[in-house]
Amino acid sequence: MPQKGVAPAAIRHDQETTAQATVVSRPAAFRSTVKLGVLLSNSKSRRAKLAADKLQALADLRLAWAAV
Repeated sequence: MPQKGVAPAAIRHDQETTAQATVVSRPAAFRSTVKLGVLLSNSKSRRAKLAADKLQALADLRLAWAAV
């Protein structure tokens, strides 16, 4: 199952067609649309708290700041 936070970035990276991504790890009643820039900004500012696997997934998307 895709991880919360990483999934929207992966969707954007693969498709390159939308400025928004849907958080997919929540139940349908709690899904929300998150702007990619907000997601990346929040992830970058909280990178010290992110798990190593999430940082690696972001680094795999070629985000230099996420390199472990």
